[in-house]
Amino acid sequence: MNRTSRNPRVLARVACALGVLASTQVRAVQSPVEARAAADAASAPYVDATAVEGGMVPNLDVSTLSKPTRLCGWWDNPTPGNVWLHDKSGEWTIAMQGMYEASGDGPDFKPGQQLPVGAPHGYGCACITARVDRASRFVYSFNDAKALSPKVCRADPGLKKSGFK
Repeated sequence: MNRTSRNPRVLARVACALGVLASTQVRAVQSPVEARAAADAASAPYVDATAVEGGMVPNLDVSTLSKPTRLCGWWDNPTPGNVWLHDKSGEWTIAMQGMYEASGDGPDFKPGQQLPVGAPHGYGCACITARVDRASRFVYSFNDAKALSPKVCRADPGLKKSGFK
């Protein structure tokens, strides 16, 4: 069992997300056509996120999204379909299995860059360029994902509070 799978905060979020899915009728927030039109209206050079209603997932309004912003920190992928990025300002939600998924391809971790080493899921140091909703701390879309050596995040004093090692 890796460090992230023992993290009670991550386990509680995943359990809550799965419980919400089991007890809620899930439907799309926007049709693909509406989502594309909204992205085009915001002049976003990104593909749309897939968001569904389920209590924890906000209805993201593209008019409130940030301009492309570089985020760097711990890429936390404890289980399939669940991804967060922990940077100096806190935690950003990238995906919640069955509930939400920002558009973009994650970093390509080389051997030794993702911990625990050799595991299919875990955590590693990475940077992404993203459009985010600052109020909800959800990443809407991202590109230019780059895996970094874990040494980079370990050396950053602003990332020590996240609890990754």
